[in-house]
Amino acid sequence: MLPVILAQAQQISGNVADDRGPLVGVSVYEKNLATNGTSTDNNGHFVLTLKQEKVLVFKLVGYLTKEVSISPNQKTINVTMAEDTKGLEEIVVLGYGTQKKLTNTGSVSSITSKDLKQNPTTNLQNSLQGRLPGFFAVQRSGQPGLDASQFFIRGVSSYVGVTAANGTSSSVAGTTTLGSSNNALIIVDDIEYNMSDVQRLDPNEIESISILKDAATTAIYGLRGANGVLVITTKRGQTGKPSINLRQEFALQTWSYKPKFLRSYENASLLTEAEKNSGMTTTTFTPQDLELFRTGADPYGHPDVDWWGTLTRKSAPQYRTNIDISGGSNTVKYFISGGYISQDGMFKNFGQESGYNSAFWYNRYNFRSNLDIQANKNLSFRVDVNGRFGTTNRPLNNGTIYSGLLMTELFILAPYAYPIYNPNGTYGENKATNSSQNIVAKLATNGYSRDYANDLNAVFGATQKLDFLTKGLSAKANISYASSQTNNRTLSRSSFPSYYYNSADGSYRLATANLYRLPPPSLSTSTGLALKVLQLQGILNYDNTFKDHRAYGTVLIDQKSDVGRDGTNLPWVYRRYTGRFGYNYKQKYLVEFIGGYNGSDRFQTSKRYGFFPAASVAWNIAEEKFFQKALPFVDVFKLRASRGLTGNDGVAGNFGYVYQQTYTTGNGTQFGQTQGTTFNGVTEGRLANLDVTWEKDLQTNFGVDLNMFKNKLNIVADRFYGKRYDILTNRSSISGIFGASLPPVNLGIVERNGWDGEITYKNQLKDFGYSINLTYSFSKNTIIEKDEAQPRYPWLAETGHSIGQNFGYLFNGFYSAADIADPNVAKPSITPRPGDLKYLDINGDKVIDAYDRRAIGSPSLPSNVIGLNLGFNYKGFGLNLAFQGSYNFSIALNSEGLGFNNYQPLQLLRWTPETAATAQYPALGGTSINDARTFFSDFWLLEAWYVRLRTAEFSYQLPDSWVKPVGLKAVRVYTNGNMLFTKTNVNKKYQVDPESIGGANTGYPAQRTFNLGVNVTF
Repeated sequence: MLPVILAQAQQISGNVADDRGPLVGVSVYEKNLATNGTSTDNNGHFVLTLKQEKVLVFKLVGYLTKEVSISPNQKTINVTMAEDTKGLEEIVVLGYGTQKKLTNTGSVSSITSKDLKQNPTTNLQNSLQGRLPGFFAVQRSGQPGLDASQFFIRGVSSYVGVTAANGTSSSVAGTTTLGSSNNALIIVDDIEYNMSDVQRLDPNEIESISILKDAATTAIYGLRGANGVLVITTKRGQTGKPSINLRQEFALQTWSYKPKFLRSYENASLLTEAEKNSGMTTTTFTPQDLELFRTGADPYGHPDVDWWGTLTRKSAPQYRTNIDISGGSNTVKYFISGGYISQDGMFKNFGQESGYNSAFWYNRYNFRSNLDIQANKNLSFRVDVNGRFGTTNRPLNNGTIYSGLLMTELFILAPYAYPIYNPNGTYGENKATNSSQNIVAKLATNGYSRDYANDLNAVFGATQKLDFLTKGLSAKANISYASSQTNNRTLSRSSFPSYYYNSADGSYRLATANLYRLPPPSLSTSTGLALKVLQLQGILNYDNTFKDHRAYGTVLIDQKSDVGRDGTNLPWVYRRYTGRFGYNYKQKYLVEFIGGYNGSDRFQTSKRYGFFPAASVAWNIAEEKFFQKALPFVDVFKLRASRGLTGNDGVAGNFGYVYQQTYTTGNGTQFGQTQGTTFNGVTEGRLANLDVTWEKDLQTNFGVDLNMFKNKLNIVADRFYGKRYDILTNRSSISGIFGASLPPVNLGIVERNGWDGEITYKNQLKDFGYSINLTYSFSKNTIIEKDEAQPRYPWLAETGHSIGQNFGYLFNGFYSAADIADPNVAKPSITPRPGDLKYLDINGDKVIDAYDRRAIGSPSLPSNVIGLNLGFNYKGFGLNLAFQGSYNFSIALNSEGLGFNNYQPLQLLRWTPETAATAQYPALGGTSINDARTFFSDFWLLEAWYVRLRTAEFSYQLPDSWVKPVGLKAVRVYTNGNMLFTKTNVNKKYQVDPESIGGANTGYPAQRTFNLGVNVTF
């Protein structure tokens, strides 16, 4: 017994460094007993009591893992670690496991927590744009609590759920809704999350994010992997003393752009011109009115209100606090965090006049507890609990929630509409108004709508090593439960007293008859549909190395019940049986196979399951001796190829249980002789489709990974092809005289191709280090089949174009009086006026009608995305810049977005007889030919591009000599910001953000944020 006791009591201490100095955070543990370990402190020092092994393992990301033998009487050791110049130890997170980047055969892009924290945005998705090749995102809104980017992995492939202004997959640019059928699958620590859950995740909890892009990486998710997978790994505790990390930030938000509107005199003058062009003999404003607008002599009768300055703030605050505690022993490791964020909106709080806050604002509390328990040498447990509690506030407008509509009203509200307040302090109105419309009064008195979103997730897992059966074998079981509940509190009133003040005689007229007092508000509450998700997993893993051979495999059984996903209380259940098997020889020749047998209850029993196979191979040529001799500076040169089948059952939510016959209540049938007496009955609804199944996606990917000059230069490039088929499609080629409502069928086909990649160069020159990262993504889809009715002319067909393709007329100048008189000049059924938009007569029948529409411009989702990420560090100083740009997309505005009576500088370039040769806008007051909603054309369409400075951060890590004497471990101060700079061609025509949704609604624009923060580690 004595030798055993002495061995158990042996203590070893030491220091770990590289050629530049001490290394912090190096994991030190006994070989074959990873539960007995520790990590180095800020000085690279460690102390560990050995239990059984005489070999210590030293491990740190970016360095080669090192094993050191310990002699029986040894007490100290100094270890020097070498940088991983080939990326041999770099790990990527995949589906239900990890893989060394060197031996990965699929297409994966990753980002770490360090990069995420450089962006002060409140939503996780907004931090990923331009950083991950293959990641396409647009931030349509900047509204507090609702500003998350809509994102897609390698673009879109399904037209299911895509809606547009004209009710088809074609659209007015920017109005396309791409639907849930294109949403990526989201996995957090092996558990599936909903999109709303991810939007409320705190970046402080995140360790890394990966996107899985090809079938080799997504086939393990089977019928839910067709749209790519976003895999998030949260932080976990490490062996060592407790480390307390406090992060405190304060930010100011400002508008990312500020639109310009004409003042009252110019507006009134243009309105008068428009009315005269329309043939009106009596105009709204007389010459005397125009003079009063010009001089400003009558501010109540002829106001000139700057509505933008009146309603909005110059800046709005944002606060963020995070605290986390991590550490642990050989038995228990923990990561516990809590966070709070508060974000004010850019519109003023007029509700304070009524005793409440009716402005836009958002706050959220987050907590997470990740525990890892080592019960014994072979058995470990995982217990994770996390939650988010958010509140989103929005003002009301006569009972309707103001959101993007507030921006729309701001765009159309003329500066002469009415004075905000009358001389006696009452709310002002226009003389032509017979109801209360004062926007300030509405914001002050109409109340608010307040949404409460509460998420709670819990995961319990157990892992049992089965080395006693065969080395490298283990079993894992997970059970998770997630709930999401929304509640709403609404305080509202729909009326208020306001008056028209006649400045000529000083009299007042009540705008709403008999409304002299502010009525009391009404309070209402509601509870939304509860989302409840129960997921069970059983996983068998094997991973072993035999000299130069490595074999690994995973067998997975997974079942998930999702209640509320489709807006009902019916559970959405799927089950998955999956296997993954891989082999490599000397990390040089690599092969992997995946097969999944998946089922979903959205389909009838005989069609419920399907098989999803995938295969991938890779060859690291740099490991060949002939290559090493010829090009010794190349560290890794790996060629990859994959092909496989994945599915998408998300479309079922758009169609319900298609395999079932539906019936509807009839309008009533008369029985007997009594006239007018009817009885309700049941009529046949949509027919059943017993063969309905999920969408399928056949993907092919070719890739190359190239590392050179001791891992200083890294190049990753992928070329991909995809064929989405069996897309559920509503029949269009069958005539309506069939007499019954037909079900959707699996006949749609969309092909997609593109490429993405990144180039990274990093170097360290003594105290100065720098990195340059360039990313690029391109994806284009083409509709091959969608059961489109045969159009009269080929240019009317949507087939052959991209999802969300714009269709409209081709602008061909402006009508002149001579054009109108000439019978050979094509015209619409509406008689045009001089200065109206003129369109190309494509079919040559001398009539402008729907047959003259064709594909114009590009879809609203960019097909090309670029990113440039720069990093510099010198001693304790750091500077990071992240640029992102997009091109090959279209944007257009119509109706409210163009101002209506609140004219913009664009209308100054209108057509007049004097400016006919140089006009850039149609004549004011023309016919509906100029209405972009009814005669949409490429005149309104802008082929857009933009480049943004998404994120910039400057930081300083205080020296240890400053912080250690006061009992602190580390202090980092920083300032960062997002949306700091935008260069775009959109502002040459429109006053909207280039990522705006476009159309009639200008939307709540994204905000520019300036942030100051401090990070203290105790």
